[in-house]
Amino acid sequence: MPLLALLLLQLPAAPLTVDHYRRAEQFLAANAERLVFHNRVTPRWIAGSDRFWYRVRTGDASYRFRLADPARRSVTDAFDHVRLATALGAASGAAVRADSLPFDTIAWSARGDSLTVPIGAKRWRCSLGRWSCVEAAPPRSPEPGAAWSPDSSMRVVRVGGDLGLRRGADTTTARLTSDAEPEYDYGSMPGNSTYYVSSLRTGAVAPPAVLWSPDGRRFVSYRLDQRGVGLLHLLQLVPDSVQRPRPFAFRYALPGDSVVTRASLIVFDPARGTAVPVQLPPSIVLYVDPITWNEVRWSADGQRLYVMQSERGGHAFALYQVDPETGTARRLAEEWNATLAEPSLSLGQRDFHPLADGKVIWLSERDGWAHLYLVDGRTGGVIRRLTSGPWVVIRLLRVDEAAGQVYFLAAGREPGRDPYLRHLYRVSFDGTGLTLLTPEDSDHEIGFAPSGRWFVDRYSRWDRPPVTALRSANGETRVELERADVAKLVAAGWRAPERLRLVAGDGRTEIFGNLYRPRGFDFTRRYPVIEEIYPGPQANQAYPWFQAGGNAQALAQLGFVTLQVDGRGTPYRSKAFHDYSYGRLETGGGLEDHVAALGQLARRYPWFDTSRVGIFGHSGGGFASTRAILMYPDVYKVAVASAGNHDQRGYLAIWGESYQGMPAGANYDAQANQSLAGSLKGKLLLMTGDLDDNVHPMLTMRVADALIRANKDFDLMVIPNANHGSAGSPWFIRRRWDYFVRNLLGAEPPRDFRLAPPGR
Repeated sequence: MPLLALLLLQLPAAPLTVDHYRRAEQFLAANAERLVFHNRVTPRWIAGSDRFWYRVRTGDASYRFRLADPARRSVTDAFDHVRLATALGAASGAAVRADSLPFDTIAWSARGDSLTVPIGAKRWRCSLGRWSCVEAAPPRSPEPGAAWSPDSSMRVVRVGGDLGLRRGADTTTARLTSDAEPEYDYGSMPGNSTYYVSSLRTGAVAPPAVLWSPDGRRFVSYRLDQRGVGLLHLLQLVPDSVQRPRPFAFRYALPGDSVVTRASLIVFDPARGTAVPVQLPPSIVLYVDPITWNEVRWSADGQRLYVMQSERGGHAFALYQVDPETGTARRLAEEWNATLAEPSLSLGQRDFHPLADGKVIWLSERDGWAHLYLVDGRTGGVIRRLTSGPWVVIRLLRVDEAAGQVYFLAAGREPGRDPYLRHLYRVSFDGTGLTLLTPEDSDHEIGFAPSGRWFVDRYSRWDRPPVTALRSANGETRVELERADVAKLVAAGWRAPERLRLVAGDGRTEIFGNLYRPRGFDFTRRYPVIEEIYPGPQANQAYPWFQAGGNAQALAQLGFVTLQVDGRGTPYRSKAFHDYSYGRLETGGGLEDHVAALGQLARRYPWFDTSRVGIFGHSGGGFASTRAILMYPDVYKVAVASAGNHDQRGYLAIWGESYQGMPAGANYDAQANQSLAGSLKGKLLLMTGDLDDNVHPMLTMRVADALIRANKDFDLMVIPNANHGSAGSPWFIRRRWDYFVRNLLGAEPPRDFRLAPPGR
């Protein structure tokens, strides 16, 4: 045996204690975030100015309110915290700490010389000159289930299945519709929204889906037709305060269903009392409604309505301009693709912008990369392309029509940089002047001011904590707002992950990942490996930005090497890279790429033990982790799969039809995990929540049934009263740790360890 191999013999695992688990608990995402200060800035722009305030955490229980002024290149305390605390204490009779004021929002007066803050059920108006506070009029009680106009003068409410209007403080309701029927009503939530049953259980009163025009003159809503759509059922076995199980039924279309939910758009004008139907076929609703899904948009002046509609199967979509006076519609642009045609690389976004002259800024992948085009709104033809090259536009952020410029996020353009890092760019309408506005070799999160003259840039990298800066629209840094303090996180044991460059299973395509070494890493040992997987196709797993903690980081504290890899079939690269999944979901998001990555890492690092590899994931990751241990039983020895969509024939119609195609013959057979049940060799833990209204528990039960029929040993957990957030259950997180510790590390976990809810 070679000397190096002798040195790297697998040593017996040291016993795990409560302290080990406490350290792992500290690195769950919500807990680790509490160890980072001066981190997140949420700008609250002050109306009528370019100034904004924000609240930032500066210590364990300390916060400061800050005021930024781009014109002055300044960021200061928004007020004297000590004087305000003293004034509030004197007025309220309560003890008020200056470093932790008991509110998180403020309302400035028009002149900026006073502010009003909520404390408990009361509001206090405080002078910033005299430093005195008086009790303010109680705030208007929020009306559950109301959709308010921009100036708060009107609100739309539901009246049974119909819509009604209330004005000002008046609770009298004027009926806007009166012909609602069961499963054929107005502005309601579709059953396939993936949280329908959860909302019923919590008693949440959702407002009707309404989109007001910017001028508050009109609003658009819809009539939702769910008649005849197939039902799914859930049974609450442990209901509150009653003995009998509580059943739930909801409309939920599956791939290939002949009847699906549809929404007919209507423009309402409260002043005139009119309701104008939009003269388009009803929008197909395979997930959330078209307003929530950002398929409906008003022009800035409220004179035009824009509607995007997709065809069944996701091969094509089109943009229409609607006259809100008459409801007449004309097509401005359309897109088609043999696989999935995407209006944005960011899920739920729609990257288009109609111009006042009838042209449209349009995103297309027609040349194999996501780029921006200027399209003629009369003919739909391309006037010119605005961007080009082997990189992708990720998000259209702002269009300045007066200057003839477009601002957008893109990735993969800068040579030598990680292709997943997002940067902000600007380009002119004539396709010239492409300019990088955020030059730092980092990932950039951008938020523009309402005026468009400034933006807040929070930039970070896997190995660089966040810096938040205020910049002008030309990219000039006006002032640094916050620089994250990670000293306490590092003291707790945080180490930056290694960013991996690997080669896919085809031997030529570059793929990327993150690797976390275990606490107390010793290169003379061999470590078991756990992969956290999410296969897309709509999202990634191995993020390139800074992360204080997460599931992979927590498991590394227990003595594992943990790994995340984005194989072919995931987004934000070329169209061909993404299309690797299309019609081939049985690959589990390019699992052959993950296996290839394990082999490369084993050759690169002698301490990387591929004889002990585990894998886990949730939802699509639950599908992929189960797929991995069934497809590659000699590679993956332990898998934990929570809420997996194990067979797309029983999941959302939009998911399977978008990524597997419309059902035709046997094209869905191979992707069903239960078809591979006979190949299980290792240890598999399946978990589902019994009230999961996103991924129905039946999909986990189908795999369990197939494993039983194949006479395979496996473990199954059903968490009562849990929806699709079941993987966040502290009890399950601890059990997942226990499962890997026992079956992969060969150690015994601490008995009856109680994990606190993350963030507490």
